[in-house]
Amino acid sequence: DENPGALALPINGAYPPHKPLSTMPPNVLAALPALPEDIEYRFAGRHLFLLDTRAGVVVDRMITHDVCRRMKIRASR
Repeated sequence: DENPGALALPINGAYPPHKPLSTMPPNVLAALPALPEDIEYRFAGRHLFLLDTRAGVVVDRMITHDVCRRMKIRASR
């Protein structure tokens, strides 16, 4: 796991090219909605963010505990 730790990742800002990119565990990916081809889920510290891999731009971000809470709610429906 190459989680780069806490980063300031402004939405629509460039991902720092010198920082590693985390990999996503398959069980987490399976629980999340599918994304367009050039968009990937990534972690930075406790934040889950969407990265446009072609442009190297952060599309959106969310604090992980919010993601886990939403996934739990969705699974219970």
